[in-house]
Order: sequence, then C-alpha cells, then structure tokens
Amino acid sequence: MARKQHRISNRMLLVWFTLAGFIFLLAPGGFTSRFQGAFAQLFRLPLRMGRTMSLSAQIVDSPHHELNRTQAQYENHITNLNAQIEEKTKQLQIVSGLRQRKYGLEGAALLQSDVISVSIEGPRNELIINRGKNDGLQQGQFVLGDNSVIGVISDVWSRTAKVQLITDINTKLTVTIRGLDKSVWMFGSGDGQAKVLWAKQRIPAGTNVMAEKQPGRLDSSIVIGKVVGCERNNQNALLWDITIKPACDIVMLRSVTVIVMNPEQ
Repeated sequence: MARKQHRISNRMLLVWFTLAGFIFLLAPGGFTSRFQGAFAQLFRLPLRMGRTMSLSAQIVDSPHHELNRTQAQYENHITNLNAQIEEKTKQLQIVSGLRQRKYGLEGAALLQSDVISVSIEGPRNELIINRGKNDGLQQGQFVLGDNSVIGVISDVWSRTAKVQLITDINTKLTVTIRGLDKSVWMFGSGDGQAKVLWAKQRIPAGTNVMAEKQPGRLDSSIVIGKVVGCERNNQNALLWDITIKPACDIVMLRSVTVIVMNPEQ
C-alpha cells in the first residue's frame, strides 16, 4: 500500500512564517537576546572573517589611493616642466641657430616676440607683435620668422608694434636671385605674394630669393622667399615677371624675432 505524501502549500508556509514573526515580535526581550546571541555564536567565524577582510581592504586601498594620487601629481608636474623646457629650448635654438648661421648678426640683439594677430588677405599684409618702444623697437628694423625675413617694423607703440610684411603692397626691398647678375627690387603684391618685375632672365621655380644686406639694418643676406612662378611681361616680351612667396608660412607663426642692430649696452 503506497504511503500517502503530505504536501505543504505555499500559502500555508506564508501563514507559518507570519505567525513565527509575530511570536518573535511579542516574545520577551530576554528570549530574543538569547536567540541573537546563539545566532552570533553559530556564525561568529564567518562574520569575523568577513569583517577582517573588509577592514584589511580599506587599510590596503587607502595608501594605494594616496600613492596613485601623488604619482599623478608628480607626473603632471613633470609634464608641465618638460613643456616649459621644450619651449625655452626652441627659443634658444632659434636665436643660437641664427647667430651661428649668419655671422653678420653677431653684433645684433635678436629680440623674441609673440604674434598677436596676422592679416595677409587683400593688399595690406601685416602682423601685430607684443614688443614695442619699451623693448627698443624702431621703425625699419627687420623681422624674422623661421630663420627668414618676413617684413620690417612699420609702426611702434609702447608695448606693441606693427610688422609690414614683405607681401604688403607698400613693401619695397632689394633682393638678390641666383641667375640675375645684380640685385633687383621686390614689391609686395598683396594676398601673401611679392613680385620682381622686368627681370632680364627667366628664373626657375624653387630658386631662393635673398634679402640684400643693408648696413645698419641687416648686415648679412638672409633668405626672404622662393620663386613660385615666372611669366613674360605684358608690355615687353623680352622681360620676365617673377612671383615670390615667403620662405615660411607666416600665418602659422606664433613668434618672430626682431633684429636690433647695434643695441644699447
């Protein structure tokens, strides 16, 4: 004869647990305290292990966090120092490179200046720098960018100055070009270009154009641009018009160097 199986419904279990809860709730404090103590004794070892592991994790994690923070601070500080050193190194390389390459600049002061604004659109091509009369700047001083002549000081104020670029329509400088037997005039034509008009020979593209030295202003020839085009003159087919672009990208310049000849000691 098969044994009868007794099954307890979920509803009955819920009723029993509810009654047990009421019993513990209404039971005397001494009974519940003894029950809590028995529970703590039974699970004392697991609870102690868990608490110890939690405290150990906090103790270990705190110094690790401080170490990471300190390391990050030092790394950021070193990064900032490297950036400053790199900037100073670039400035020294510009100045020392110019002095070594051009002996005519040995008696000159090379004044580093930051570019405030640049304008090369249209006929007027100029830039503003953060040096002025207080730094010994005067009209007519040559200005260099990336080891090439980019213009001359045209206006000076106490702390700022305007540089008239070699491509400005009011610029007129004497230059020398390989292939021509003597120096010629170069005129700014606006829009970032300059021209040499009525040359007697055709000059190939890529030929360097040198600013001719001018005693008291520029004691040695320095590159000023490159030939980018050479076409027949409209009025005389025997002559050539040469188109010249600056030897550096003036728009991208963030600093320039002003040549101060025979500076006051």
